[in-house]
Order: sequence, then C-alpha cells, then structure tokens
Amino acid sequence: MNYRERNLTMKLFLIALLAVAIIAGCGGNSTDQNSTGRLVIEAFDAPLPGDVDSINLTIEEVTVHHTEDGWLTVAEPDTTYDFLQLVNGATVVLADVSLASGRYNQMRLILADSNTIVIDGVSYPLTVPSGTQSGVKLHGDFDIVENQVYELYIDFDASHSITHANDKYILKPSFKAFKKSLSAMLSGTVKDIIGLPIENATVAAITDSDTSATVTGADGSYALILLEGIYDISASADGYSTSDTTYIGVHVDPDSADVMTGYDFRLQ
Repeated sequence: MNYRERNLTMKLFLIALLAVAIIAGCGGNSTDQNSTGRLVIEAFDAPLPGDVDSINLTIEEVTVHHTEDGWLTVAEPDTTYDFLQLVNGATVVLADVSLASGRYNQMRLILADSNTIVIDGVSYPLTVPSGTQSGVKLHGDFDIVENQVYELYIDFDASHSITHANDKYILKPSFKAFKKSLSAMLSGTVKDIIGLPIENATVAAITDSDTSATVTGADGSYALILLEGIYDISASADGYSTSDTTYIGVHVDPDSADVMTGYDFRLQ
C-alpha cells in the first residue's frame, strides 16, 4: 500500500469514527427511558367552615413537565373526588407511575366541567376558569431518580379557593405541592372536662407565616399533615370558652418522627 492509499484509508477511518460518535450522541434524549423511578401523587384538603357539605372535583388528567422534554401525562383518573372528605389525615392517590429519570418543574391538573359544591344539601355548579382547558398548574422542581420513589403531596385549601359572586360559585384553586418526606402527621383528641368527645372542634397549628387547621370527627379525634417547622397548637369549639392546654413551640421534624401522637385537649 502506497502513501496515498494509506492516507485515504486513514481519512475513511476517521470519518467512520465521527459518524459513530454523532449517531451515539443523537441516539439518546434528555430523559433516559431505560432509567426510571416512581412518582406517587396524593391529595388532601383542609375543612371548609360553614354549611358546605361537599366540594366535588372531577380530575380528568394529571400531567408533569420535564425541563427539556415538555409535558407528559402520568394519570387519567377521570374520577370525581369529594375534597371535603380528604381531611384528618385522609388522602387520595391521584397518580402512581413509573417515570423517566430527570428533573420536572411543573404539574397540571385537568378538570372536567361538571364540578359541584353542595351547601345545606343543595348542589350548585362550581365554575373553574380555564381549569378545563389549560388546567390548574402547580410549580415546583422535583427530581425522579433511578429506582427511587418520589412521593408528592398536594394540599388543597378550600377556604381560600371558592368565591360566591353574582349567584355563581367560582373555584380558583389554591394548591400547595411538597415532598411527602418533608412533612409529618400530628394527631390527638379534643374532649370536654368529663372526657366526652367534642365533634367539629377546630384545631389550629400556627407558625409565623401560615396557619393549618382541621376539625374533629364524631369521636373527637383529629390529624394534621404539617410541613417541618415550629408550631403553636390550639383547640376551640362553639359553646366552650377555654382550653386547659395549648402546645407552644411544637417542633415538627419528619427526620425524627413522621407521626406525632398525643396532642390532646380538654375544653370547658
């Protein structure tokens, strides 16, 4: 083989190497479909004061947004949920799915147009502006890591979501999304001075920047899902003037305990 032939062979070899490199680079995308984790999305609500019996929302679709690959559908429940039943630690799973590893920065709930609110036994249409088209968006970054489970809570705040104007009930949803492992459940009971349970007592957990509240069930029990922080916990009820206990400076620390029990009250 002469010099010219050897030179041509070397050029062809380099071109082949470059082509292989280009094909390898184009063969993958920003989410490795062979690398997956698991995403679990749960929703819950805080009670709505007053005479509201139910808030029925039909969620047709749940989508998440990958920072490079765009929107992906992770669930199509097409199911109606009474969010006022999702209190005192009760949750509902909206999605439980394997998902390509990567970073995601938004979530969207697509609602049907058949949502209702029930007040004193009477059902009224609940209008959701743009909720049936662009969906209700929740912002916040989360990473799906190979062979790991990412559990996400959606906290729906009904008391800040519904307005009544011109004989119409309008839902402008107030949702808060956070990683489940950053929260803990605090629970207890509210009873009167002779030990009988008090139903519909309000229990509030207060920080410098936020207040979370719930109401007790028929057995006087309650539960609150709280983000990590320092809280003052108090209880009150119609017809009762004082409580013998207010818990000051309660440290909710999920790393120490994800369930905190025994926060009991006596009202008189």
